[in-house]
Amino acid sequence: MELRILLLVESAKTGDLYCHSNSLASLPNARQHLNGNTEMLGSPNGLNNCAIAASFIFVGATVEPELITRIRSTWERGNYQGVSGVTRSLCGLVCRYCGDSSSDARKWFQQIWQLLRVSYKNREICAPRVW
Repeated sequence: MELRILLLVESAKTGDLYCHSNSLASLPNARQHLNGNTEMLGSPNGLNNCAIAASFIFVGATVEPELITRIRSTWERGNYQGVSGVTRSLCGLVCRYCGDSSSDARKWFQQIWQLLRVSYKNREICAPRVW
C-alpha cells in the first residue's frame, strides 16, 4: 500500500487554494492550484455560487454499505438546502456539503456522528460537545 500526504492550504491574502501531494514511496510530487476569484466561486467545478463547503471525514474502520444508505437517507429526510455527497473508502468515509446554510451542514454532520457513535462505539446518541 502506498502512503501519500495531502496538504491543502488557503492563502489568507488572496483566497487561493493550494494542494500539495507527496508520495512516501519517492514518486514525483504533484502540485495543484485553484485561484480564489469570482470565476471559481461561480463555477460548477468550484463552489457553484454557494457560501458554505464542508467535509466530515471518518477514518479507521470499514463502513458497511447499509450505514452509507442510512447516512444518505438522513439527508433526504432532513429537507436540507444545498447538495451533499457520501463516499465510502477502504477504511472510512467522507461526507460533503455544499450550500448556503452552515446550520444545515452542522445538523447533518451531527446526525452522521450519532449514527457512527452507535454503530462503532455502542454508545447512546447524545449531543456532541464540539458543536
